[in-house]
Amino acid sequence: MTSILSFKAFSPQHRLLHRFAALLLLCLLGACSSENGKNTWKTAITGTGVEILQTENGFQLFREGKPFVIKGASGYLYWEELARQGANTARTYDSFRLDSLLDHADTLGLAVIAGMDVPKIRDGFDFSRQEATDALTDSLLQTVKQYKNHPALLCWALGNEVNLLHFDNKDYWTWTNQMVQAIHAADPAHPVIVSVNERRRNYELAQKLAPSIDILGVNVFANMEQMIGDLDAEDTWRGPLLVTEWSPIGYWEAERTQWNAPVESSDLKKAALYEWYYQTYLSEQNPRLLGSLVFYWGQKLERTDTWFSLFSIESEKTAVVDAMGKVWGAPQPDNHAPTVGALFFDGPEVARDVFLPAGDQVRVQAFPEDLDGDEIVLTWEILPEGDYMYITGGDAEIRPEPVETEIATEGNFASFQVPEKTGAYRIFAYARDAKGGFGYHNLPFYVVNK
Repeated sequence: MTSILSFKAFSPQHRLLHRFAALLLLCLLGACSSENGKNTWKTAITGTGVEILQTENGFQLFREGKPFVIKGASGYLYWEELARQGANTARTYDSFRLDSLLDHADTLGLAVIAGMDVPKIRDGFDFSRQEATDALTDSLLQTVKQYKNHPALLCWALGNEVNLLHFDNKDYWTWTNQMVQAIHAADPAHPVIVSVNERRRNYELAQKLAPSIDILGVNVFANMEQMIGDLDAEDTWRGPLLVTEWSPIGYWEAERTQWNAPVESSDLKKAALYEWYYQTYLSEQNPRLLGSLVFYWGQKLERTDTWFSLFSIESEKTAVVDAMGKVWGAPQPDNHAPTVGALFFDGPEVARDVFLPAGDQVRVQAFPEDLDGDEIVLTWEILPEGDYMYITGGDAEIRPEPVETEIATEGNFASFQVPEKTGAYRIFAYARDAKGGFGYHNLPFYVVNK
């Protein structure tokens, strides 16, 4: 089984010598403590608070003196289900309602990685403006001082992909290093994470310009193998790692139709992929990897309502939730979510690129399944494809209005009249079991003139 960061550039003997030499050098430079603004890695555990032990060949996170491997998710909702599925950590992206979220997590036995909302460069924030960064620093430090003593707090997460599309912005990295130092001074008991997207340049600049960071968070999707290779390199980040967002594939990495619409996998395939990804890359404790956070524990519109969402708009769980419970070691669920394993337009051929003449009557078939044998209610919806030309990953999106057309259903079949307006659309099939389970699949199609 492959585990993240193979360090294949060195033999085991050389790796050991290299790690020992690096550890000795770091300690001599004072990098194993919070002195001189460096990170808070340690060579001995005091048994209090949250600590990162620098071991002979990597790092280990401790919470209240006990080893703690982060198994969790990013998102604000359904934390009861998160705990029920065997996770131990929830991550937020900002401090909105942080007091109630921390209290809620404490009752559930969950630790919280508290997000700190840092404005993004692509949204216009200028890290070279001293007045702006001073105000931001003061605001974030108020949050630190307010919540640093809460028992559910695990780490601080300083922003999320703040420098996306602006990887070489040195003003950002300089401010980040100084901000981490300020957080250390205000709260030496909790490590600071900085989350970036999976680009080698991020790893290089974090190592070079922001050595005070305690844990580098990486948001990674289909490029897990690329990330492994990049982080094996000696000129990239050498400290502890946390996968702060992961999913088997992002819409920007997926197959595309001729009209550039990303093709989304079925929920059944996704559940299998999530399980495989976790077992292949994330389940074995790597010497530098402190754990991982699945994306997204909640409901989030990114190209579709279902691409990353582990729950429906109506708060029903999907098969991916069951898959995560399996890899996290939860008992078998009382109720499995239904799935829609396949979806096809009627016809002699199954094609990825489906062109339909405007006004034609067509039929599509879904293949729902429920492991518990529960009755499934199948519903349908047609949406125009959104205009995403100027939207970057994570930015707010507006859900298109459903097409107003009659969809006639018979069993697992649906028939409808193709919209008269030419352009890109998707048809969605939704499966519900009336017990809080939700399945889905969708197919893109393009309407052409007759």
